[in-house]
Amino acid sequence: MRALTLWRPWPFAIFHAGKDVENRGWAAPTVIGEAVAIHAGKKLDAPAAWDFIERVCGVRPPADGGPTGIIGVVRFDGMLLESASPWFTGPIGWLIGWKQALSEPVACPGTHKLWTVPRDVERLVRRRLAVMPPVLQEAR
Repeated sequence: MRALTLWRPWPFAIFHAGKDVENRGWAAPTVIGEAVAIHAGKKLDAPAAWDFIERVCGVRPPADGGPTGIIGVVRFDGMLLESASPWFTGPIGWLIGWKQALSEPVACPGTHKLWTVPRDVERLVRRRLAVMPPVLQEAR
């Protein structure tokens, strides 16, 4: 399983505020249809991120940005160059399809771009998913 590290509070917005597009400066068509772990990094985005999230969905993220570590799994359904979603700011939007928060975060370090989750960490992630999505059932 691969993972994507995001600055907080954006992982919170994906799983608790309806964020349906992850904005990147690069495309990764190889992840379309794949289960990708979302890792909440230690770094916090600018204070304006909290205001943006609240303005878009009416939910204010926790002051600390939410927990760190792998907090959930998503499936990206496409790469967008434009979208009517209020979450799209471009230049490339990764369309979030299925998503599920973990019952409890899994601690591990993250890194830039897409990275491979260590096998022991992936086993914990799978155990903490309440419902195993078909894309992960096949990879058992």
